[in-house]
Amino acid sequence: MSPTTDLAETTKIIVEIFRELLKREDIDHNSSLADLGATSLTAVRIRSRIRSRLGKSIELMDIMDNLRPRELAVVTAGAPEWQGKRR
Repeated sequence: MSPTTDLAETTKIIVEIFRELLKREDIDHNSSLADLGATSLTAVRIRSRIRSRLGKSIELMDIMDNLRPRELAVVTAGAPEWQGKRR
């Protein structure tokens, strides 16, 4: 896959994660978590789903600084692989 395809697929998955967690179907690549009423707990859950579905390790601040799926997809695509639980 090309980087553009990877980014498009990552964005699609993040949109799905937002929809699942916020229980809304009207979310798209440009929807903002701030406008959707997301909380810090939502951000924790988003990070967990990104780790499990995309295998990427992102920080909570990455989510708080990139509230739209298209923005978060760019950060996620460049993030290191998730290594599992740390001891």
